[in-house]
Amino acid sequence: MRPRPASWAAAACLSLTTASLHAEPRVVTRLATPPAAMVFVEEDTLLAATLADGRSRLLQVDIVSGAEVDQGVGGFAEEGINDSDVPAGGADATALVAVTDRFVRFGRRATVLQRSADGFEAVATTDTSGAPRDTAVFGQRVFATDGRMIERRRLTDRGLTARRTVFEALEIGGLAASPRGYLVVLHRPAADADWSLGFFSPRTPRLTGARLPVVGVGEPLALSYAGRDGDRLMLLRNDGLWRIDTALDASGRQRAVGVAVAPFEAPTTMAVSPVGAVAVGEASGAIRLLDPEAIDGEPAR
Repeated sequence: MRPRPASWAAAACLSLTTASLHAEPRVVTRLATPPAAMVFVEEDTLLAATLADGRSRLLQVDIVSGAEVDQGVGGFAEEGINDSDVPAGGADATALVAVTDRFVRFGRRATVLQRSADGFEAVATTDTSGAPRDTAVFGQRVFATDGRMIERRRLTDRGLTARRTVFEALEIGGLAASPRGYLVVLHRPAADADWSLGFFSPRTPRLTGARLPVVGVGEPLALSYAGRDGDRLMLLRNDGLWRIDTALDASGRQRAVGVAVAPFEAPTTMAVSPVGAVAVGEASGAIRLLDPEAIDGEPAR
């Protein structure tokens, strides 16, 4: 069963130790440096940002052949995307996000990119306080978290608008934009509290229903929806990829079920394709891909 706010609120807690898909991701390519952020620009084309030796690179990767193309961004090669300093957040501080037909690369600045005949063109930049830990997009609205607060911006022709803080917590482990139109937030509200899932309206945003306590989260890295219908809630942890389902217990009450999808070695980032496949980058530089059929599979218990 797919998670919804009403059904998740009925569950007591989530334990990520109950089932496994035993999926085997295939290796797409092995980059010279680890991918710090990725986003799909087409069904078979991935944009990956890497950081090494104080410099960043933007690579276009064909997930079928594994071919890589270093992307120049018109007029910005010296001071923009390809040769920018490492962002203020540190050596792993960068993020990529798709917003309708454009893309935003976060770092010390947020650079808006659009496709061009030569690859990508930088069309606007906006100063930022650093790259976000995770992002979620609704139309032109971009939600981003630094791990403690969620900020909302809007993408315009001039770049991103001024940020507005819409939620704060002791720790935020990830954001996801549900295909049903709500924002899912994995967070810890206080030092003595467990992880919880909250469901928000992206317009307000206001919490809808009760928070769902979550146990067994480990070290969360990101949330996203994937699968053939785009409605499978996925959690990237420091040890691999998990799917979060709901099921009925013996008494007929709904409960949460964590499904281990596939292990990964020191994962760094993930991206979801337009058809629901999941690409995961690893610290070794490898990019591995899980097809939507593997994500939607029935777990072995």
